[in-house]
Amino acid sequence: MKEQSPTHRIKWALALILGAFVILASSYSLINPLHEASDELRHFRFVRVLADTGTLPVQGEETKRSQSHHPPIYYALGAALTFWIPDQGEPYLSRPENPYWGYRFWEVGTDNKNMYLHGPDEAFPWRGAALAARITRFVNIAFGATTVVLTAAIMFTIFPRRRALGCAAAGLVAFNPMFLYLSGAINNDVAAAAAGAAITWTCVLILRRGLINRYVVALGIACGLALLTKLNLAFFLIIAELALLYSSIRSGSGRRAFRSFVVANMIFLGLAAIISGWWFIRNQVEYGDPTGFVAVTELWGVRTPAESFGLAWSEIPSAWSSLWGRFGYGQIPLPGWVYRALAWLMAAGGVGAIIGITKPEKERLGTDSGLQPSSLILRFLLLVVLLYFVVLFAYMLISPAGSMGRFFFPGLPAFAGLICYGWATLIRFVASVFARWPHPRVPRPAARRRKNNLEVTAAMPDVALALATNVGMLAFGLWALVGFLAPAYAIPSQVSIDDLPNQSDITFSDPDGPLVRLLGYRYDAESIRPGESLGITLYWKTIRPASSNFVIFSHLLDDEGIMVAQRDTYPGLGNYPTLFWRPGHTFAETYRLHLPETAYAPVTV
Repeated sequence: MKEQSPTHRIKWALALILGAFVILASSYSLINPLHEASDELRHFRFVRVLADTGTLPVQGEETKRSQSHHPPIYYALGAALTFWIPDQGEPYLSRPENPYWGYRFWEVGTDNKNMYLHGPDEAFPWRGAALAARITRFVNIAFGATTVVLTAAIMFTIFPRRRALGCAAAGLVAFNPMFLYLSGAINNDVAAAAAGAAITWTCVLILRRGLINRYVVALGIACGLALLTKLNLAFFLIIAELALLYSSIRSGSGRRAFRSFVVANMIFLGLAAIISGWWFIRNQVEYGDPTGFVAVTELWGVRTPAESFGLAWSEIPSAWSSLWGRFGYGQIPLPGWVYRALAWLMAAGGVGAIIGITKPEKERLGTDSGLQPSSLILRFLLLVVLLYFVVLFAYMLISPAGSMGRFFFPGLPAFAGLICYGWATLIRFVASVFARWPHPRVPRPAARRRKNNLEVTAAMPDVALALATNVGMLAFGLWALVGFLAPAYAIPSQVSIDDLPNQSDITFSDPDGPLVRLLGYRYDAESIRPGESLGITLYWKTIRPASSNFVIFSHLLDDEGIMVAQRDTYPGLGNYPTLFWRPGHTFAETYRLHLPETAYAPVTV
């Protein structure tokens, strides 16, 4: 049986990563109810306006506000795939809201994490607006998969003999819970990540192999499409110009370098302008501003940068947590220790990357290879990361909604590549230190090893890193999905009514007749102190759906009848409104009442 080559094994590994990403991102998409992701409903309105009218929405002239300030490429793709679905009118423009959404939003848990109420109209088999939204979500999964592949391609190009690093970087991007979550939702941030990855890879090719025309053409096309994806990708023009300038200088001196730079810019900027120029002309005509950003600030509000530096700086932890996993509008966080552990891991990778860049390993490029060393291109990746941190922070200075890690997604492939390289550098450093320690000599076989086996042996630390990164991140992505996202939107499960702690038989009715029975209850404490909380668990059995949504309220009264704590919610802690009750469903749920710090004590309640 013929042994597979290392390159063939890497292709299979990347295919497995890509397949796992698609499955997991699809799972996030199916579990996450429609329009619960940040701004998803407004992104979807843009798609439906294009699909229904064939024209772009105009800021300030919409019945319901959409993300009409964004460039249209993602929305046009969604519209092209869903235009045949009948116009649903108002249902796709608004959703019934949960009035208790965001209750103690900073806490890890499942209490009223849903912004909207979700009913049978969203259930499978999908129809109408639900079908259009699901298809548009799957478009984003394709963009996410593209980002994963291009992240690997960047590292393959930088380290052609260490391709396992590409698989490690691909896994770090692919199984990031927030990237999975947004890949399964409607937004243009994942498309921006794909565009950023494409420009980064094209620049890496130019830096590595020189100013070759096909790479310059690809760079122009990538930048043109990027400018039609999201405005913050315009900052990649700086990166592209630096790559062209360096490669021009390397191609010759004096007039030759200047001529190469001018010709490359004519091709690059010309193609970008041909592809995206119409969008900026249209903005100038509509808003008197080629970017349309002035209209954005008028509609959405803006901060004064000189006055908001301290506020933006304080929001960096929020941006960090939302880069990894803070679902919805931030009201579904992971435990705080997760973000701290990630910070330490990424810091270690950053230190290793700096060590590797400043003291690079010798590369066997050959005197006539024409390839530029990896250390140079790693500095370029570092520049991309730093630039997009500056872009993110600048947006935080001017926008109240700026502290979202998804705005860093265009720099995520470069970040993942640097971090994985840094980890590999630290592993090799530790291995070299260990190798210098005194140890018993082991006789070596006299037979010569094949070159292929030597390369495999040298690559073993990188392979181990790629395996650990992918397995660890895959487990992280699954844990965030099963442990936090799914429970936040789950309908209460059926429970047994045997051995209820405090049985009761109280029937609640509406004008149409009996609605639900209270079967029992329990408290989780006999006494509490000011600042503590009391959990009240009620056991319900539904009789039928109601004709309107009723509220469950729990009031804690003192011995004089004065209310000291209150809790109002729709059933299912927001996820199971009475309009959508299933007949005969027995369920239990706990309502937590928080006693104020200022409550009088002692008192009997």
